[in-house]
Amino acid sequence: MARTTIDLAYDGRIARLTFNRPDKRNAFDATMLHEFEDAVREVAARDETSVLVIRGSGGSFSAGYDVAPAPRRDPDAPRPPRPDILHDRAQLEETLKRWMLVRDMPQPVIAQVEGHCIGGATQLCAMCDIVIAAEDARFAWPGLPLGGGFISPIWAWLVGPGRAKYMSFRPGSAVDGREAAAWGWATLAVPATDIDREVERVAREISRVPLEILRVKKLAINRQMDVMGFATAVKMGVEWDAILHESDAVKAMRALVREKGIRGAIDAFRGEG
Repeated sequence: MARTTIDLAYDGRIARLTFNRPDKRNAFDATMLHEFEDAVREVAARDETSVLVIRGSGGSFSAGYDVAPAPRRDPDAPRPPRPDILHDRAQLEETLKRWMLVRDMPQPVIAQVEGHCIGGATQLCAMCDIVIAAEDARFAWPGLPLGGGFISPIWAWLVGPGRAKYMSFRPGSAVDGREAAAWGWATLAVPATDIDREVERVAREISRVPLEILRVKKLAINRQMDVMGFATAVKMGVEWDAILHESDAVKAMRALVREKGIRGAIDAFRGEG
């Protein structure tokens, strides 16, 4: 398929997937999510590719899910049916399956994180095998409490329940790349000027290993995590998020976004607008 929001390139046994929506800080809209899934499936099917690097263009990895209000509709047009909680759960499950494709693909995956990595983008990073972050990268929760049941269990696995709650309970909370590495959230943190070189070095070292060996090593570690309950925990997060989305509090937050836009809603929530 022709892709408009993602670039996929091959260099020997290394594949590089680049988010290409820099004007939106590479926020995930429906088009990007579908193109991402297609690209991941393409790479996973290639025996001649041993490692995938995921990165963002324009100085940011990704601002997470694009929750900007839809364009104003014709007031006389019929309103689409409002999704119920089961429909919402199904959509969330599709998103989780998309991220799990990264975790389950045979090739090791490196997330190269620069700039912003917010909300849903942290879910994707958590499914990557190695996260190499710029020291000044910003790993953050969304500025508005529009959900979080999906993200929280994933963070708990990486940094422990206390730190996951510390981040989850405070909208807009963030850590830089150094702190993310110290917590164990990121694998490495390096100066921003060195990140391209470091990712290239690690990718080249991995690419020299035969894919069949990498496949089994990755499966063995993932299987150990699943014995400990990882896959079940993140799937349960889908239900928690669907429940939260039906709450009056989240509905009020969404109404605020529709009224004021994202920036205005965040300012109003903080008492600044």
